Amino acid sequence: MTRTHSHRRAPLSVAILLDLYRHDAAGGHVKSWERLAEAVAAEDEVDLTLYSLGQQVERIPIHAHARHQTLPAVLGTDRFRFLDGIADHTDLAPFHPELWTRLRAHDVLHTTDAYFAMARTALLFARRHRRPLVTSLHTDTPGYTRVYAAETLRRMFGTGRLGRWLVEDRQLAERFGARKDRRLERYLRQCDWVLAPSQDYAGNRSVVLPAQRTSVLRRGIDRQLFHPARRDRGWLQQTWGISETEVVLLYAGRLTPDKNVILLARAVRRLLERGERIHTVFAGRGGLGDALREILGAKMTLTGPLPQPTLARLYASADLFALPSELEIFPNVVLEAMASGLPVVVSARGGAAALIERPGVDGITVATAEEEAWAEALGALCRDAERRHTLGTAARARIEQRWPSWRDVLVEDLLPVWRRVHAERPQERA
Repeated sequence: MTRTHSHRRAPLSVAILLDLYRHDAAGGHVKSWERLAEAVAAEDEVDLTLYSLGQQVERIPIHAHARHQTLPAVLGTDRFRFLDGIADHTDLAPFHPELWTRLRAHDVLHTTDAYFAMARTALLFARRHRRPLVTSLHTDTPGYTRVYAAETLRRMFGTGRLGRWLVEDRQLAERFGARKDRRLERYLRQCDWVLAPSQDYAGNRSVVLPAQRTSVLRRGIDRQLFHPARRDRGWLQQTWGISETEVVLLYAGRLTPDKNVILLARAVRRLLERGERIHTVFAGRGGLGDALREILGAKMTLTGPLPQPTLARLYASADLFALPSELEIFPNVVLEAMASGLPVVVSARGGAAALIERPGVDGITVATAEEEAWAEALGALCRDAERRHTLGTAARARIEQRWPSWRDVLVEDLLPVWRRVHAERPQERA
């Protein structure tokens, strides 16, 4: 009898650097990576550590091959009160010493932005220690910078002559955004691989990175969690007092200026003034809750951030979904709504429109950021239950037939890239 010995290779250790705070109300960026980390459970060739910000150093196990590691910020934006309610907080420091020491344990470094403490530290570490550096594009940070800078300037200097001079005449917000664009291009040039949200986006960045070093990172969807069978209008009435005779419009995401939620509320108010029976539910956190309540009064509900199972039930129990933001790169909430069988209404500008394969068939796109245009699109669906059903059914069918699971994304989009850059071991850069 011959005895054979097998030598299993050590799993590839990958650090995912999120540069955002980990908390129950974290947005789609953090939640996407948590879903991908869960998918690693079925793979014994990779070991994943998600690094994010927290109030203390804490290691949270996900399973044997993945965990979430939080580190305190060096210069957290939560220190600056004038930024509260505008954007998710991050770390503005140019270097994170605690992270530096931990990066030694990993074979591949994967950043998810190009601007903040964790990404900057990873770039320095990759240069010094010849570690492969991968980045993926999740957020239009230059676009958000323009919006956030304008809002911050208005908060600090008001909307009078000085505020208008800084924003409109001096174009300070535009300058901040342009600087972010330049920094992104410099960062991408120094990465070994870039993962873009779509082929079109990758093409737009081809002047920065050769096409052979760029590929697509899709987003997965849990088709069982987000499912039309979870619909329960009685639960909506019991939980939030929403009448079963009203059309329920759902928005999910941050309640911040960049999401255009005020535009949505004003469009709905026009419908209410015309006699439509519509109730709007805003699921998420942010600083615009009072402004939304002032516009819509009792005809709206603010749920705050919700756990995924509750949010899935809310999607299925609503009648239609709207996302008026024009700055999205890849909004998970649209996929979740479609999987839940909801007709979705999104801006024709930005990444949300790319998720509608056939406008008018599996979703609706609105060409302009004008109240009346949104009121017309939403009003037509409010008055036509059969059309809502047809659109929602087509949306669900597309998710079932065409959309990957989180494990598909891990195996097909991420693992080949991580293995390739690790095998190629980049030469030390100047």
